[in-house]
This record gives sequence, structure tokens and C-alpha cells, in this order.
Amino acid sequence: MLTTKYIFFAILGLLSVIGGIETLNILTFEGYTTYWSGLLIIAAAIAAIGSKKEEWESVEKWGAVFSASLLGSWSVAALLRACGIGGEEADFGRAAGAFTVLVITLLPATRAIFLLRRARTRGHR
Repeated sequence: MLTTKYIFFAILGLLSVIGGIETLNILTFEGYTTYWSGLLIIAAAIAAIGSKKEEWESVEKWGAVFSASLLGSWSVAALLRACGIGGEEADFGRAAGAFTVLVITLLPATRAIFLLRRARTRGHR
């Protein structure tokens, strides 16, 4: 199940490279979405590989942390856009989409927090 989740995030990154993400395009500089998408593909792939074996948990942990960070930046950008920050008028109808992105961010974030806490109790970094 964990590997499948990360594969879906890698596919999201690939689709973002192909189609772009309007929110990120508006609120960030030219080309940011392409870099963001590429980094999401890499982070999700690293997390997927790390989730295959328990010994590779450290790899999964950092892939999940980075995936959650990237998705979190998207949710912040979506919320800013819904509030009218970034040159657009406020459109609170977009807030539902922004919160959807936030909920999606919780998937790798909760796993990353779990792995960070487990590593801390085991004395690992």
C-alpha cells in the first residue's frame, strides 16, 4: 500500500510536468512548476524504493519528508491564491480545492512523521 501511494505521487509529478499546475504557475516564477514536478517525481520514487524493505526505512523517511514538503508548498500556494494573494482576485470557491491539496499532503506527511518519531526513539537520524 505504501509503495502504491508513492507511485501515485510520482504519477502526479509526471502529469504536472505535462500539464502544469495553474496555481503554482500564477504564484511562482517561470519554470518553477517544472522543477517542482521533477522533484516530486524523484522524492516519491525514493520513498517508494525505501518502502519496499524495512531496512530501507531511512530512505523512505527522507523521500516522504521531501514529498510532503513539496505537496505542502502546493497547498500553501493554492490557499494564497484562494485568498487573492498573487495578483488574482480572492476566489473563496477555490478554497475547497486548496483544502483537497492539503488533505492529499497529509498522506506522506503522516508517514514521514511516524518514521521520524520511530528513528528518534531508535536513536537514528
